[in-house]
Amino acid sequence: MYKVTQIIHELKCKISRKQINILISVISTVIVMKWLNGFLQINRLSHSIWSVFAAVSVYFILQHYDKIQKNIDCRRKKYVFCFSALFAVSETAGKGLVHYANVFAWSVSGLLEQFAVWAVLCGIGYCLIQIGIEAGKKVQIIEKWKAGNRKHGEILFPWIAIVIGWMPTLLAYYPGIFAYDAPNQIIQVLNSSYSTHHPIVHTILMGRLFQLGHVLGDNNLGVLFYSLMQMFILAFSFAYCLNSLYKLGLKKKYTVILTGIIILFPVNSILAVSLTKDVLFAAFTLLFVTSGINICFKQCGKRTYALYLCALVGMMLFRNNAVYAGIVASVILAFQKKRNKGSIRILVIAICISLGIENMLTAATHAQPGSIVEMLSVPLQQMAKAGKDHLNEMSEDIKEELTFFIPEEIVIDYSPSISDGVKDRIDGEKIREDFLRFLKIYIKIGVKYPLEYINAYGILTQGFWYIEDTSHAGIYGEGIESRAGYLLTNYKEMPEGYEVRHISYFPWLENQFENLFSANKIFDIPILSIFFVPAFYSWILAAYVMRMLYYRKGLSASALVLVLYYLTLLLGPTCIVRYIYPIMVCVPVLCGCIFCEPEV
Repeated sequence: MYKVTQIIHELKCKISRKQINILISVISTVIVMKWLNGFLQINRLSHSIWSVFAAVSVYFILQHYDKIQKNIDCRRKKYVFCFSALFAVSETAGKGLVHYANVFAWSVSGLLEQFAVWAVLCGIGYCLIQIGIEAGKKVQIIEKWKAGNRKHGEILFPWIAIVIGWMPTLLAYYPGIFAYDAPNQIIQVLNSSYSTHHPIVHTILMGRLFQLGHVLGDNNLGVLFYSLMQMFILAFSFAYCLNSLYKLGLKKKYTVILTGIIILFPVNSILAVSLTKDVLFAAFTLLFVTSGINICFKQCGKRTYALYLCALVGMMLFRNNAVYAGIVASVILAFQKKRNKGSIRILVIAICISLGIENMLTAATHAQPGSIVEMLSVPLQQMAKAGKDHLNEMSEDIKEELTFFIPEEIVIDYSPSISDGVKDRIDGEKIREDFLRFLKIYIKIGVKYPLEYINAYGILTQGFWYIEDTSHAGIYGEGIESRAGYLLTNYKEMPEGYEVRHISYFPWLENQFENLFSANKIFDIPILSIFFVPAFYSWILAAYVMRMLYYRKGLSASALVLVLYYLTLLLGPTCIVRYIYPIMVCVPVLCGCIFCEPEV
């Protein structure tokens, strides 16, 4: 026994802790990767680059975790654990939906497997976040996140640089990408038959510019006018954001790098020339959030407050979601212990102005109200899912009520990732006239088939919270011929005499973009592909909220409106990148708040 103990002691002396950690990381990586091969159903996962990343991560944790743990307070550990646990839940639930169309496993072994994956992801995420927070303190990209430390920077130079940087994309997709809802909105103006289904301000703005081009003898000119206007407004919002970050302490070299990223990130340049309301809404959102941060740090004057109000009004005019978010935000702020009366006052003024403008334009154009089904995307999708799975076994009274609102042929054609196939084909007047009857059958079916409701909701919204999801990139199809993938770049038809002709003056760039965003090759690029995933930006927003809660800081009005807008997306018809784009553009400001102790 003495000899065995002596041998072990000698081995310990010869083998360093570093060598032991390397051995443990390699062995644990082999075991975990072999297990994940079967669980995730990914062939040759253990031979991929992820096995290297996993081994390096485990080694890094073993080498540094003990030292870091001593410097971390218990309260922060709890917040980091909650965040990593939520992320692990999203990963396990998303995996179940993708492979089995079910959030929960049915068998005992399946549930144990799900729990094991959750525990592993939660543990790894917890360790990496802790280490990342400590390591981030040593990387000073912001000198001081504080008011008054810098003079005003220049907006003009980054504004011009961004516009020039996006010009090649405009040449590639000249006169602008005529997709999404643009043709329908322009036809409303041409026929003077307006609808509030789309923001009436946006419809009139785009339609009048199109008419101007038509009067000048070239429909393409009208599209070009709108593309340039939209590009300049979005570029200005980014320039204002860069200028504000610089004033608040972002080092000059990082300001230049961030400017380059904004120019080169292709989603920015492509959406800048796409005729859709979400782009101008995103520009107003960025201006609102950035000016809100400036106000919090006292980097403001009358112009900042005016911009803050105008940006909020712009948001509300270009998306009804923002009006709902503003109303709820004002109520929440009113019940906070430290009431910000100024923010509440601005929110109420903005709501009144936007509703007043919208009502005046609606009356002037005699616009018809949009269908009620737009607000019922989730319930209709849940009912259709339950009907498709269990229609034959439903009792006659439930089946009769279900098919009264959603005909059987529509139930059979249920598509899990988008509700348009259901909501666009039913008679919304039936629901409007007898909403109580609809509500009763919705609840009755939900009580009988709760799992179908959970799964239907999960599949519909998974692009907003599941990092591995790619279904959002194939909602409308996929392929270069259809020009419908991650982003729509197709040109829709118009009535005779009002056609829009696509002319590419930079075909090489267009071909590269089509491969990336129509054929969805963007997801084949290691590491960089994560920046094109909608859920990635949702988790940045979640990290920002956790950060504010940790420092016991209430969310500012601008941040609160942004969070509430995100929650409205979870009640929408599907997940596509243009819906999350207003949050994507705010990432520089959110990251500034995440990596610096907030004073708001």
